[in-house]
Amino acid sequence: MQYVELDASIVTASSGNLIAQSIYVRNYTLRRKKKIDRTLLTAKNMLLSGWTSSRQEINEVIIKWFKNERFYNIYEYYLDSNNWFQGSDAKLSNVMFNNRFLNLIQGLEDYYRERFEIILTAEDRKKFDEKKKAILDQIPPSPLKQWLNNTFKFTKYPKLEEKLLTIVNELESDLDKLFANISLANFPQTAASFRNNLSHGMTKELNQGLSFYKDYFTAQTLLGICILKTLGVTKLKDKAAYYSKFEDAAYEIYSIQEKERK
Repeated sequence: MQYVELDASIVTASSGNLIAQSIYVRNYTLRRKKKIDRTLLTAKNMLLSGWTSSRQEINEVIIKWFKNERFYNIYEYYLDSNNWFQGSDAKLSNVMFNNRFLNLIQGLEDYYRERFEIILTAEDRKKFDEKKKAILDQIPPSPLKQWLNNTFKFTKYPKLEEKLLTIVNELESDLDKLFANISLANFPQTAASFRNNLSHGMTKELNQGLSFYKDYFTAQTLLGICILKTLGVTKLKDKAAYYSKFEDAAYEIYSIQEKERK
């Protein structure tokens, strides 16, 4: 049995006929009549904002959330990044904060793999094979030609910076309202550097500084937008711009960006 807590507002014409119905979903869980503890969220729970959506869109989003099992790890990375031990005396240490950044970047990598990798890798492989064939066609049959054919294999796989750049480019139009005064030009490079340094133990300080916080909030917002795209949410540009969680992140990013310019 499924449970949805909602408010439904019905607008009627003067004739009394139904014009539209808007549904505000606050809480959705597979556990009947049980509130969700937001500090214990997993991908088996569904967390929506207070956006106004049509009944059809809400139905489609709910179905996709529970159907998208291949994205569950991405959903959980994002949900965990929002768990700040609300209502408790626990504090988030630098180590935990750093690990959450790593999880957000892993979530973006997973999204890239599901969304782009198969297509882009196939395109790169095709270009490689065409260039390789063009070279081999100019060499007469010989041991050298055989050696070249056996030695030169397709091995190009994008680096993290390239993956992040691809995601930023895909989300550019969805973010141009929310990030109107924010530049993401350096994010792919700096986020990849932070991830690599943290993953390989190359950091001297646990507190990575303001630039790291900026990249954290950027990665969190990007992953949130990616999730909304997996759910087929419509009018994403406007919804992203007026969602308080994203607005708060954009404010933090902008504030740090302005400090860095001074």
